[in-house]
Amino acid sequence: MFCGFIGINTLNQAKEWISSKIKIADERNRNAANSEMKLERGDFIKGIGGITYLRNILQNGSVSKEFLGASATSDATPLDTDVSMIMESEGTNAEKIGRTAANGYGPIYFVLKNDDRFITTRNNSESLNVENDMSKIEVFYTGVLGQGHYGIRTGFSSSEINYIVMDNYDERVGLEIAMNGFYIPVANKEGKIIFSPKEYDSIRAKMQGLSYYGENEYTFSENLVTSDIEDIVSQIEESSYLTQQKRMKICGIIEKSLNELGLQLKTKIDGDLTDGFVELIDTGSTGRGTNKPGDGDFDFMMRLDKLILSNPSKIGELKQTLLKKLGIENSSMLTGTGDFRLKGVEIDNDTNVDIDITFTEKTDTVSYSTDMALQDRLSTIQKLNPENYKYVVANILQAKRTLKQAGVYKPNRGESPQGGLGGVGIENWILQNGGSFIDAAKSFIEAAEGKSFEDFRNSYYIWDFGENHLAERRGLYSHDNFVTNNMSELGYQKMVQVLKEYIKNYSKSVQSLAKETLEEQKDVTLLDEIELEQERQSRAISKTNNVQIK
Repeated sequence: MFCGFIGINTLNQAKEWISSKIKIADERNRNAANSEMKLERGDFIKGIGGITYLRNILQNGSVSKEFLGASATSDATPLDTDVSMIMESEGTNAEKIGRTAANGYGPIYFVLKNDDRFITTRNNSESLNVENDMSKIEVFYTGVLGQGHYGIRTGFSSSEINYIVMDNYDERVGLEIAMNGFYIPVANKEGKIIFSPKEYDSIRAKMQGLSYYGENEYTFSENLVTSDIEDIVSQIEESSYLTQQKRMKICGIIEKSLNELGLQLKTKIDGDLTDGFVELIDTGSTGRGTNKPGDGDFDFMMRLDKLILSNPSKIGELKQTLLKKLGIENSSMLTGTGDFRLKGVEIDNDTNVDIDITFTEKTDTVSYSTDMALQDRLSTIQKLNPENYKYVVANILQAKRTLKQAGVYKPNRGESPQGGLGGVGIENWILQNGGSFIDAAKSFIEAAEGKSFEDFRNSYYIWDFGENHLAERRGLYSHDNFVTNNMSELGYQKMVQVLKEYIKNYSKSVQSLAKETLEEQKDVTLLDEIELEQERQSRAISKTNNVQIK
């Protein structure tokens, strides 16, 4: 019914067709990046404003307003997406864009080269009698915003985009392209390519192990094991078990509290926005097994129905019920926004824990959060190599311990700002460097060589490939750059010093180990020589005895 006219009759055929289109687009765009972009008469350009809608368009295509789901509306040209045609061949790229209606809809523009992908059914003078070809994209003249104003029927997919154009490159655009899964060249208005295939591949390499993005492999560093790491590995299994027990007890107390209010508990995001369900997400390291052994600090995100969160009486009742069940009724350990920062909560006679709960609205805008991305990568690593998984976790813990001791762990905000990467930032940093603290440290120092903090943060990125739960609430871009968002000038300087010292000590440790290994090899060689000499002498004695007997 929907795809038979182009020969697609099964779901597998549809999947194969999509994969082929992506492969073709990636290859086409990589070839295009070998030369500068040139806008020609007949090419189409579309302004999309800033980065706000880029991800949605890359994922779902640029579609007419009638196809925007809950945000559906209409305009003067129904059932199409607006584009502008380059009408003149004279002038620079910037001048050509400036003469179109799209010029006022920047700073990000899409360019679609007018080739045989398109079938024009109406030009600026008349409707055209053309043969119907459902495999092609229909484009037609509208003239609403001038002679070059055209519409593309229903819309176009991101695989049809030949270039993205912008004056000043925003590294977030490159990130969005990489997360979308195929290369699209970004050019400035002079035509120079400012986001290359090499840069795209570099970002994708940092996404290893993220199955959500189709990256199901992970390259482990050769520098996972040191004596310090071995000590941590021996504690991981027991620590994980104890953490799970604590989490179950906390969730049990919270569930009882919610049940008293007629609410039900969920411990994952599943996209279901049915009223009466509360989502409790363990966003901290305790949810991923990357917490310090024996640590009792739990961070939760509680996602609530809008009807509860916007009603002072209902949210107040919920919070007081929770505090009462946790044994801290009328606690003053709340933030200015009403979030919980509870210290020393007694969950049983033997266990005291710290519990942070951040309250936010339950929405369907977050489908792959920060904690989910970290858990996704760790799960992939564990599946691929359970033994190496332990060492990767141990490297994360070693990095956290080293930076905590140096006072450059916490981000540059909160009650005790330190200008560090923060716990989540450190986890992403290690995981994006083969699971090795020493490899991560070396990459940081190499990038920092001779650079100010300003230059460093413009060249060294540690991206969060998941979405920050609180980004929408704070009006921020949803994917953190932990260097830009968390670090400070002072934190940067301290971190450089600490990492240089760690690398120095690591090198000494490696040299010492190598020396010990060499000495052991010498001892083995000497022992072998002694044994050979003893055997030679034994044979000689045996031979002498035989002669005497004869």
